[in-house]
Amino acid sequence: ALMRDADEVWALLEQLRTEANFVDAVRRTGSPDDTYRLDPQITVTDVLRRRLNETMQSLSGDDPRLLRFAWECRSEDWSPPPLFEPRTLTVSWMRTQRRIAVTVTDLRRITETYLRQTVANLASPHTDECLHLFVALPVAVEEQRRHFANLLQSIREDETLAEQKSSHRFAFALAALFPREPNDAELRRWRENAAVWLLSQDLSLAESELGMKVLERVREMLPARQWETQRLMQRLYGDGILVGLGTGEHGLAMNALTSAEFAGFDELVRVAAEQLLPQVFPNFPAIAPRKEASAQTHNALARLLLKGLPAASLDINAQRWLEVVAMPLGVIAQTGEQVAPLKVAKPQTELIDIVLSAVGSGAQYRQVEAELAKSGFGLTAELTQLVIAAMLRLGWLLAFD
Repeated sequence: ALMRDADEVWALLEQLRTEANFVDAVRRTGSPDDTYRLDPQITVTDVLRRRLNETMQSLSGDDPRLLRFAWECRSEDWSPPPLFEPRTLTVSWMRTQRRIAVTVTDLRRITETYLRQTVANLASPHTDECLHLFVALPVAVEEQRRHFANLLQSIREDETLAEQKSSHRFAFALAALFPREPNDAELRRWRENAAVWLLSQDLSLAESELGMKVLERVREMLPARQWETQRLMQRLYGDGILVGLGTGEHGLAMNALTSAEFAGFDELVRVAAEQLLPQVFPNFPAIAPRKEASAQTHNALARLLLKGLPAASLDINAQRWLEVVAMPLGVIAQTGEQVAPLKVAKPQTELIDIVLSAVGSGAQYRQVEAELAKSGFGLTAELTQLVIAAMLRLGWLLAFD
């Protein structure tokens, strides 16, 4: 009989907890072992504060839920790739488009074998990417930095790699972006914001009227907390460092390379590319176009080169594009004549040698294009088109269907 009465009491307490405002369970296991508490003064704010503190206490500094929440806060202004999933981004470098591989990961997991394979992939003409930027997680930053630095040192001391000129160049195409370690106040705020996010998904709050009010409150708070956390991530990575073989022992401070206080992720990748690509393609800066042109413009210029730059086709617009795109490449030159001021010219000897080596005794055009893209000149498909057109016109090459 006593047991029967006890069961009725537990059922009544559970009913009060779910349907009234002033009863709470200290430990909820869904069994009679729960401890119930009557608090006539309890308010939504009190319950919210209590639940937030409990959730925050469950979050350690390296809790994976913190990372998941931080990446839930991505937006158009801050759009890093998903965690642990490689992505390819396109950035502008010296008025040309370049493809950069980006991986957000825990760099303590990276092995020397994996880095060497990454260098080989970058050097291969069968891949489009010319850089691989690893993005360290905003936890255990110093441990990740030390591990990555040791791996880079092993690659630097590899004599076999140094003997392979192409692979040696692309060893400089490996780099990592490390965020600044969050201070205590930033970490506490991050944990609190993550706790709000976790509570907004806690369906157990919907079991009572008071809980529903708490749930409604945290969902109202969430957008502002997500925006604040996004800003925190932007600040941490914007104050971070870029580490690679060519950045020096202490790396490059990103805040010295960017002008915006809260730089977007694409901007950080572009800045990293500007620092690294001159070492990967050392011959390109001297032949880079002075203005970015569309694929349609490059096609029109290639047709003009194949025809020998007929004066009748060289209006002011065509001549201007030839001067800012084809002339730096060395495939046209000034004649000094009024009627035909431009002529098709022989590219520099080193570039001709690379083209002829890629062509060999005969090669598919796309194969040649891929080889030139990974050469020290780093020619894009559009610039390769102009070089090939000039060499065809001058008789250095023959083309067959």
